[in-house]
Amino acid sequence: LRYTWGQGSFWKLGLERDVDVWYPEQVRDLTYVKKLAFGFSHSMALTHNGKIFVWGANENGCLGIG
Repeated sequence: LRYTWGQGSFWKLGLERDVDVWYPEQVRDLTYVKKLAFGFSHSMALTHNGKIFVWGANENGCLGIG
């Protein structure tokens, strides 16, 4: 299980909405995670099978999706 909370602008908490969350809330559909990384306005997850998921603000291309 993965949980997130805090200031949630740019959807950086991995939830399906752009809100602040002050109590731990489960991040759904994020399973088999090996590593997590966080930036100021974005987040990333590496799964056990090598897939990379990114979300949040794509300022200066920090998400690597163009």
